[in-house]
This record gives sequence, C-alpha cells and structure tokens, in this order.
Amino acid sequence: MAAAISVTGFVGLAGAVSTEVRNAVSAYLAHVATTRVGDIVVDRTVTVYDQQHPYVRTKLEQHIVLKPPRRQRVEQVADGGREVRITVGDRAWVKRRDGTTEETAASDDEHRLLQLLLPLGRAPDDLLRDWRALGVRDDVSHATRIGQRRVLVIGARVDERSSPAVWLDEDLGVLRLVRRDRKVKGALVDETFSEHRPLVGALSFPYRQEMFVDRKLVMLITVRSVSVNTDPPASLFDPASLR
Repeated sequence: MAAAISVTGFVGLAGAVSTEVRNAVSAYLAHVATTRVGDIVVDRTVTVYDQQHPYVRTKLEQHIVLKPPRRQRVEQVADGGREVRITVGDRAWVKRRDGTTEETAASDDEHRLLQLLLPLGRAPDDLLRDWRALGVRDDVSHATRIGQRRVLVIGARVDERSSPAVWLDEDLGVLRLVRRDRKVKGALVDETFSEHRPLVGALSFPYRQEMFVDRKLVMLITVRSVSVNTDPPASLFDPASLR
C-alpha cells in the first residue's frame, strides 16, 4: 500500500485473540449498522497488466450497478467493443461484443465486491465465515498502523507475510485482503483498498484498488464516481433485456 506501514503488534493467547477479532468485526458492523444502501452505481477504469510484457496493458471502462443482496449489472467497454454481464444469484448472462448472449454459472468472485465493501445487514459470524472460506484464520491477529490509522490484521502473526489475512479498519472496513488462489496453483493474491472517500452515512468507499499476484502488480482499479440509492429499474437485471 502507498502509506508507510509500521507494526505495533501483539499476538494474544488463543482465546484472547478470538475475542479481539470478534470485537473488531463487531465494532465495524456497529459503525455502519444504521446506514441504508438500496443500490450502488460505480464507474471505474480497470488497467490489467501483462505479466510477460510489463509495458503492455489493457484498459477497461466499467459501469457497475449493484443491487443487494445478489443482483448486479456490469457494462464494460474495451478496444471499442462493449460487453454486458447480468448476475442474479448464482446465474449469469453475458452479451458479448458480437451480439451473442450466453447463460453461465456465476463465478466465485461475482458478488465479492459487495460482500467485502458493503457488508450491511450482516452479522460478525457471516463475515468471519466468508473469510475462513478464503483460508483466513480468526484465532490469530496483530495490530499495525497504516499512516495514522490503527488496523487489525486478522489471520496472521507479525512475521507471517504470506498467510491469508484480512486487514480491518473499524471505521473504513477492509483495507487489504491476502489469499491463496486455488485456480492459479495457490498463487498469493494481495488486494489493497485505499483513497477512501465518504459515501453515505458512516460508509466510506475506496477509490483505488490494486491487485498483486505473487507480489507483481496485475490490476489497478481507479474509481471515477460512486452513487447510492438511485433506484435503478428492475429491467436492468432482467436477462431478457440483453436480447
């Protein structure tokens, strides 16, 4: 992450660490509990870097409409071609740039942005369950600082830099997620969320996201605009609209 990170860490005993983790998650959820988000619209630029040719990159412009709990529409433009993807629950429909439409299963990551950044109406056990599914332990943790902010690193001790972990700020939410990607031979995936701005109520939203795979930058996301509670029409999430 861009800010300097200094460790002021502690590693408690087994029971105490679990309590520290639960208290931090509970404090964050309590902080945003009264905030209402019926929908969210995000316009962003995604830059994907070619790992074989570091100077080659692909830019995508995305318009995303998210409707909790499990509906979303992604309109994407790249190289002059437009693609639209609608996801409802565990099914997805894609209209490709050539005009053809395909129905498929939603990917594991389909709703992850919403779950990570807008965990409204969820209990601490829900978040901990999601993180455990990514290999994050909730019985170890340590405190650190990013700039002037105190962050709890859940899932790793001070000297464990390659362990799956969630970096949680009790006001801003998840600032970093480290996980192993089972689809890429256990590659270490490190995602950071920064440049937060107020969104609505107590919620803030990160305007910059970086993804590293085995410590190499593979993706940079910069958000141009975010709006909430715009009440998008239900037809946006209707697969029939793609035809």
